[in-house]
Amino acid sequence: MDNKTIVLKAGALTVGDRQVRRLALIYSGVALGISFLLTLVNFLLSRQIDGTGGLAGIGSRTLLSTAQSVLTVISTAAMPFWDMGFYAAALDISRSKNVPDSRLLEGFYRFGRVLGFLILRALFLGILAMICFYGATTVYMISPLGDRLLDAMEPVIMAIDPANPDMSVLEGLMPSLVPLYAVAGLAALAFVVPAIYRLRLGHWYLMDTDISAKAALRASARTMKGRRWSLFQLDLQFWWYYALQVLAMAVAYLDMLLPGLDGDVAFFVTYAVSLVLQFELSVLVMPKVQVAYALYYDNKKGQVG
Repeated sequence: MDNKTIVLKAGALTVGDRQVRRLALIYSGVALGISFLLTLVNFLLSRQIDGTGGLAGIGSRTLLSTAQSVLTVISTAAMPFWDMGFYAAALDISRSKNVPDSRLLEGFYRFGRVLGFLILRALFLGILAMICFYGATTVYMISPLGDRLLDAMEPVIMAIDPANPDMSVLEGLMPSLVPLYAVAGLAALAFVVPAIYRLRLGHWYLMDTDISAKAALRASARTMKGRRWSLFQLDLQFWWYYALQVLAMAVAYLDMLLPGLDGDVAFFVTYAVSLVLQFELSVLVMPKVQVAYALYYDNKKGQVG
């Protein structure tokens, strides 16, 4: 099955389907509702923190700041498990099955394996990125380009008074460091992006079978060997969806363009518009996209490149 056929079949399975619409409404409503409530609570807590000035309020400020951090961590940590539930639902939809609403909780039912999967994937990609970044930095510094950077750094470093160091003088080095960070960042991306594509089917394997987190990542790597380009081409089929997602999220940061409104009012206006746009995309388009990836997984699973 080629990518165009996958996209067409995903549209036929999702567009106008009441079951799909209900699942998308529940998934999106919970995800964006939690985001809104967390933002509102953080706003109110920040107001309370601002009102507890002086030494007498240091205990209250600490308690409120801790509450902000805990709420943010809990919501951020819970969302990947909620996402996994929709992946499980998308798999059933792609196979024309009846999907109960409880299927959206599948990520929480498989909590241990999902947690292990998320940790292993993050560790692997993070370590790979660091190795690539620092490896490229080392190569850069021992090359002739590194000599030029060292020549630019020497007078700045020599100007620092050891007895009274003023590290602000290092700000002048930033233009010289841009090429170094650019080269190191591109080198990291050159290795990390292909690695991401090799692991892209991992969560589908995890939600479709009873294998472990490590086995799911290995199965994805085996299946995607030699097929990363085809998955990238499928991504390109939905370039407009990803572009609209970015634009919808960017709307939340346009409050600075509304000088006629109070700062808080402008923030909540733009944030509310952003949430509405994201909700529309999640309900109307996201199911088709995820079902397309589920169909791609079904088409490729078990195949070894």
